[in-house]
Amino acid sequence: MQVPDIIIAIDGYSSTGKSSFAKIIAKEFSFLYLDSGALYRGVTLFAIENGYISDDCTIDVPGLDKALTGLDLHFGEDGTYIGERCIEKEIRSLEVAGKVSPIATVAEVRSFVDMKLREFGKKRRVVMDGRDIGTTVFPDAELKIFMTADPMIRAQRRADEMIAKAQAEAAQIVAAAQKQAEEIRTKTASDIKMASSQSLAATKKDIETLVVGKMTDEAVKKTLASADFIKEIIKAVAEKFTTEGPVDLALVLPESLKKELEPFATKELAKILGAGVEASFSKKVSGGFKIGPKDGGYFVSFTEETFNELIAEYLRPTTKKLLFG
Repeated sequence: MQVPDIIIAIDGYSSTGKSSFAKIIAKEFSFLYLDSGALYRGVTLFAIENGYISDDCTIDVPGLDKALTGLDLHFGEDGTYIGERCIEKEIRSLEVAGKVSPIATVAEVRSFVDMKLREFGKKRRVVMDGRDIGTTVFPDAELKIFMTADPMIRAQRRADEMIAKAQAEAAQIVAAAQKQAEEIRTKTASDIKMASSQSLAATKKDIETLVVGKMTDEAVKKTLASADFIKEIIKAVAEKFTTEGPVDLALVLPESLKKELEPFATKELAKILGAGVEASFSKKVSGGFKIGPKDGGYFVSFTEETFNELIAEYLRPTTKKLLFG
């Protein structure tokens, strides 16, 4: 059946099937179905995203009214669009559903939606349903239909609609809760994994330090217990201080080796260097020595602890590889 390019306006009481009937006509005769509710939802989404409506539904009417002048809200192949962005799924969200009613009461918004509908109507071959659609939006529509139904049928339809809406909202709430639970589970698993990784790394570090310490402590302690070894090291280091001329030196040596090292430090070393050497002995130096210019205010440490740290740095990479691969 060939239907001319006309505007069909469907009015009537609530829950009489106006939307269902309008969609059937649109599909059967290739008309554009104008869903005014979708436009109000589109404006609501726009207001939410741009801060024109707050969480308590307070509306910035002047700001929203000004912004609507540049809002490209229209219908397309897959539903409702803002510009090239399809918003059909987003306008069915719980947040939009909870704020569309106060938005729809704003006179400036109603004027905007009516203007949009009239623009679409200029293309003809459109069908639209709604209260007062044939008197306010399309008063000159070529075909106007007013729908009625038995009160009991209308009540049943309304009840079915409310149940379906409640079920849809419940499904969205469950889906949102499941998504949030999954995000929490993923984050918790990630935190546990990170904590485990950090704990494992710390444990490996402790083992590595223990093994390297065992390898170095005994060897260094044994080596630095040799007075002859310390003498050779002191000579080599002291000569570096005197390369540009005699420099009086200060030495701090281990108390445990005083008998073996005192004659060397005060006599032999001074003779070799051609400079004065002031030697002191300390129980705080368990092995090795400290050396520096007598009046320089600083010492260079070659103690047991220093040698342990130096050797450990060389051994640590190899030890780590042997222990953990």
